Amino acid sequence: MRALRFAEFGSPSVLRIEEVTIPEPGEGEALVHVRAAAINPSDIADVAGRFRNTTLPRTPGRDFANVVVKGAQHEGEEVWGSAPKLGIERDGSHAEYVVVPAETLSLKPKSLSIAQAAAITSDAIPGAQSVVDTRTEDLRERVLELTAGRGVNVVFDTGGGPMFEPALRSLRRVGRQVAISSRGGPRVSFDLIDFYHNSSRLLGVHSYDLTARQVGDICSELRRGFETGALKPPAIEIVMFEKEVDAYSRMRAGLAKAKQVLDFRFGD
Repeated sequence: MRALRFAEFGSPSVLRIEEVTIPEPGEGEALVHVRAAAINPSDIADVAGRFRNTTLPRTPGRDFANVVVKGAQHEGEEVWGSAPKLGIERDGSHAEYVVVPAETLSLKPKSLSIAQAAAITSDAIPGAQSVVDTRTEDLRERVLELTAGRGVNVVFDTGGGPMFEPALRSLRRVGRQVAISSRGGPRVSFDLIDFYHNSSRLLGVHSYDLTARQVGDICSELRRGFETGALKPPAIEIVMFEKEVDAYSRMRAGLAKAKQVLDFRFGD
């Protein structure tokens, strides 16, 4: 099979497409024939060496979607998902096949294409109802306008850095901010008086600490949301697997206008 590999840490230029042996699932595992796999910011960080547990050589990639070809559960069925340690301590999903714990699998939402499903599990964000351009607009003032002065119930902070405090100040009273990433830098500051006067709550989530079963359960909950129409898929850009270095580079440079999803058809 073809797999994206890196034998050293660095920029996307260290990535290579190689021919490797199709892996065999062990007890409690499943082999998924990957049709599509998203590129996440964490994949770029993984290749750059920002995760201390990553062993080399390695295939990156967390998210995937297509059909289970071997395993005790869901064999022959379309699935979607992610799995703990993919791309770090075990080979990831940027390959034609990936082995994952069977309990991490969930049936793909019928309302989503394979490519759409692959784009969701690590970044499960419905389509935006409103967009704020922080280059020209004040985030808090615009959020208050959009919410009739109330602020928002929850902020999912995937950036950190200079956006951390403006996002925190956009919360309504007793609102929650969930810190998920720190692409903007590992340290932030904010007005503590504003924070406790608003009875705000700050939560941290490290997705790599989730168990395989927890990931599967989350995907199953999300499936219901997509199938009922309560959740909408994000915009995606499908990239043929041979162009994966370009896609990684665009994301690293902040030039991608939509979620990048690798397609493994190889022109078939």
